[in-house]
Amino acid sequence: TVDGQVIIISAPSGTGKSMWLAELVAKERIGGRSVHVCSAVKTYEAFLQCVREHFSRDNTRFHSPVSLLTLFGPADIFALEDVDIFLSGRENTQKEFAHIIVETAHEGKKIYLTGIDLQGRTEHFHETITRCCSNLKIYTSVNRSK
Repeated sequence: TVDGQVIIISAPSGTGKSMWLAELVAKERIGGRSVHVCSAVKTYEAFLQCVREHFSRDNTRFHSPVSLLTLFGPADIFALEDVDIFLSGRENTQKEFAHIIVETAHEGKKIYLTGIDLQGRTEHFHETITRCCSNLKIYTSVNRSK
């Protein structure tokens, strides 16, 4: 499969990440694509439920590859806000969630992720995404003209 695209918007609090994401999502929907938008709380709840249902008995890995489609159902695009809230300081969560993002990208989906200083606060997540996603864009400031 053709890789999808992972777009990370990592900027300080109050810089307009959510507004920019709303504009990007609106453009995607106008283009006829289905978009699933999710807050950090809902994303983390879905992630925990997925871990309970799909993690191996020895708690070392998922039974089989898991993507955002497993967590949220079908969509062309996923927009997940403030992922730093549940990833920061949680090495294993960062690694497992990164694999879910990578699997989703490998299924050809586009994923928008927002957060504060994702490169610094989610080192293990960022390293895996950078290594495994060939079509990665990272914005460290909000540029709403794109």
